[in-house]
Amino acid sequence: MLVFVCLAAGCIKENSIPGKFEEYFPMNTNSEWHYVVENYGEPLSYEIIEWPYYGNSVEYYSTRGVSLKDPGIYSLKLKVSQKAETQSQITAEIEVLEDTFDLFDDIETMYWKELGRNSDYPIIIQEKVYPGYSSPLSSMYYFGQSGESDTVLLFKEDPGVVVVRVHGANKNPEDQSFQFIGPENYLGKECLHYTRTVNAGKGISGSSIGKGFTEDLWFARGTGLIRLEQRVDGKMTMTWTLSKFVPG
Repeated sequence: MLVFVCLAAGCIKENSIPGKFEEYFPMNTNSEWHYVVENYGEPLSYEIIEWPYYGNSVEYYSTRGVSLKDPGIYSLKLKVSQKAETQSQITAEIEVLEDTFDLFDDIETMYWKELGRNSDYPIIIQEKVYPGYSSPLSSMYYFGQSGESDTVLLFKEDPGVVVVRVHGANKNPEDQSFQFIGPENYLGKECLHYTRTVNAGKGISGSSIGKGFTEDLWFARGTGLIRLEQRVDGKMTMTWTLSKFVPG
């Protein structure tokens, strides 16, 4: 479930995105994005993974990670292998062509989804599917089913609005939020700027894995994501920079 929270008092209701929202995240079949990934040292990751457990039961697990790969330059190439459309949703299956930094080495497949298509407030998420054998619920008597995680990428709203995900019967908020900073001219392109903020882990000490971090993302009109910057304690830990875009 997604809950929209307005940070600033008196936040206006009019949308302030230049042009059409979908222009900032094209998902045409055979489109490709090639990124130069620069590792500055110990970038972090955070996911909430939903693991099915027998019948209709579901368990949510907070998963944190840290990369210990050597600082340096790596490569990431993504491609839309196929796309399905309905009146309310677009689903694009993503093929990982190259991933020398192992950003997506633990997943079965990945999707980009536009939810609420043709509504006033569409939202685009990234869905990862994890293999059942990696389920923490697996045992010698039970082979786990595939798990899923959803991460917000961008959404149509006014600057200052935050998306917070909640889950479970008690609607527990996740330790992350997503804020629309606003339209910007970035790297000479008309962009939408978003910030993902992950809070520090509770009860985790003695390791960088429990630290909070931020990720700033810029989506260019007609292209999609052109830049990602991750920071831990204000220090840059990882960047993605688009080097090539192949329209589908």
